[in-house]
Amino acid sequence: MRKNENFEDEFMDDKEYEIVKNELNEYVNNSIMSEGQKDSWRNKIKFGNEVSLRKRLKDLIKNLENFDITQKITNGNKKEFIDDVVGLRNYYTHYSHEKEHDVYNVISLTFNLKLLLELCILNELNFDKEFIDYTLYRVYERKPIIL
Repeated sequence: MRKNENFEDEFMDDKEYEIVKNELNEYVNNSIMSEGQKDSWRNKIKFGNEVSLRKRLKDLIKNLENFDITQKITNGNKKEFIDDVVGLRNYYTHYSHEKEHDVYNVISLTFNLKLLLELCILNELNFDKEFIDYTLYRVYERKPIIL
């Protein structure tokens, strides 16, 4: 997605963000926050110009919504699919306790993400839409766990 001109990679120009980043870091450095809080804010500021996983998935699915298989991958609910992917990533990255994920949900979501990746690759290689939908639909029908 970073190299594809159809997708936004940053919120603003790097040179413009550098000015904002320097001002924010100066404010944080001069604040009365603890060093731990300052480190946390510096890290957020460092990556503040990068597009989030949620936005990337939203843009990606929107770009691929003309494929019938996209409806199957997202189970007809793009927002819920994106929420599940982001929630699962956050759970395993940050070990949050906000939502437990059962093994069947993890397997199903992983399978659908694999299909989404295959869809992206076939689309980037300019395969015919009907071929892509037919091929991936056959794979979808053989999914490992029916939920």
